[in-house]
Amino acid sequence: MSSQNSAAQSQHPTHCVGGCGFYGNPVTENYCSKCYKEKLGQNQIKTTENNKKNEAIPTGEGDTKETQTLTTSTPAETPSKPIQERKDRCWKCSKKVGLLNFTCRCDYVFCSEHRYAEAHACTFDYKTEQRNLLKDQNPTVKADKLNRI
Repeated sequence: MSSQNSAAQSQHPTHCVGGCGFYGNPVTENYCSKCYKEKLGQNQIKTTENNKKNEAIPTGEGDTKETQTLTTSTPAETPSKPIQERKDRCWKCSKKVGLLNFTCRCDYVFCSEHRYAEAHACTFDYKTEQRNLLKDQNPTVKADKLNRI
């Protein structure tokens, strides 16, 4: 019995190695659960970056053209937005909209229930567009430089 008590007392809780203030766990290398997940995520990002660098490094004279095509072809693989073929139906629920269709800025047609951006998970970036609009409408005001005496 005393050996169990001494073992429990020797394993006092330790603080997280990440410095967040929570208690760490020896199973997770003395990190708390949140810091441990972040550490694993950073390790995965580093390994994917290393893999990309290894693909881009030419190993011989004939491989330079192939590696250049590999690195330049990756940005072109972005997924394209599906096109709405039937403009007389709602994109979200496929309900007939008739004459009261609502065309959103994401270029889809919606019914009266899904016309708001929150209702159909709109992909249009309203915040960036409004910032650009404000930037165009409100020019910066600068004072003239003063001549020193």
